[in-house]
Amino acid sequence: MLLAAISLIFVTSCKDDDKEEPAPELAKPTIGVVSPTIPAGGIVTEAGSTITFTLGVAAEAGLSTLSLGETNIKTYAGTELSDTTTYDYLAKEVGTENLSFVVEDAQGDTAVVTVTVTIEEGIDLGYLLIDFAGSVSATEDKTVADWDIRTLYTFGVTGSFGSSATGEVVNQQSKLFFAQTNPDASDNAKVIKIVGELADTSVDNWGGWSHVIFGLGTAIPEDTITQLPAWDNAGSVTVPGTKVIQIDAYYDATVDANFTWGSLLALTGVWNADATLGYKIDLCIASYDPMGVVDGGHDGAMYVGYTAYIGEPNKWVTLTFDAVDVGRTAHMFGVDANSPGPDAIDCVKIIPAGGYKASTSNALYFKNLRIVDVE
Repeated sequence: MLLAAISLIFVTSCKDDDKEEPAPELAKPTIGVVSPTIPAGGIVTEAGSTITFTLGVAAEAGLSTLSLGETNIKTYAGTELSDTTTYDYLAKEVGTENLSFVVEDAQGDTAVVTVTVTIEEGIDLGYLLIDFAGSVSATEDKTVADWDIRTLYTFGVTGSFGSSATGEVVNQQSKLFFAQTNPDASDNAKVIKIVGELADTSVDNWGGWSHVIFGLGTAIPEDTITQLPAWDNAGSVTVPGTKVIQIDAYYDATVDANFTWGSLLALTGVWNADATLGYKIDLCIASYDPMGVVDGGHDGAMYVGYTAYIGEPNKWVTLTFDAVDVGRTAHMFGVDANSPGPDAIDCVKIIPAGGYKASTSNALYFKNLRIVDVE
């Protein structure tokens, strides 16, 4: 009996030794706003302004994702235990919005911090196509023809229309820089920067012509397009619309000492432009196929083209494209049989001051390409 009791004790002891120790319970993830300081009633800002949030997150189980609603801010590998990152929030419409930032760890546990933002009257962003604040997510070489080799950029978009867009410059006639610091320090918004210098110095500079094409991915609603100003070919006049395209532009005249604002205003003979009005910007809306994919399509059929001038340098100005570009009416809807109809508009082409100077380091900045109601 004593031998049996000893054996039982031994077996029981072995079973106890075989039991796995319970996994330690890991703390839930945490999240906080490092900056800006959040007042008791929340943040007050203006429509069109950008708030840069710095967020601190931590998770003993490892970080998985950081998001705002359906917008993914950052994805982690699951091995990172803490992080500090920034997110630029664009205030689009007047009203109050509760922003809920969510961090999730590798075990699926979440933590939330909510910030109330009150948006007052500011810039009317209307139907925002491209805010031009997004960074590049992908690049690829694109050959349209043996003479027309481009870099195609895919970049993030915040607005009323999709979450990404593409940008390219025909024959690399200028350089694109994405998610750049605003040249006006009064706003945290990131912007796109265009410099009128050849990305490939082996090609001809075309006398300063640069066709910058932005692909939207899907067509703008037809009933929005048909409300924009149009061209009456029979009467040779612009037919006003109930909506108009706008963009905020900033021309930095301080970089190129050989091409000052005064020298720009003194120019004569610039194609289809009155240089005394300032820095001319042409914009057209078209179908990406053929404009962005066919040899020579960049300079062909469009739905309609517009023109506007930056009247002052070194400050943000809002360009309103309510005047038809009379130099290109032969390629517009109702005149050119190959032009796309209002149901197929999925790209915007911008020509910055075509022919003003073959090469200049003066930068042009854009933000908030939008369609708004005519006041």
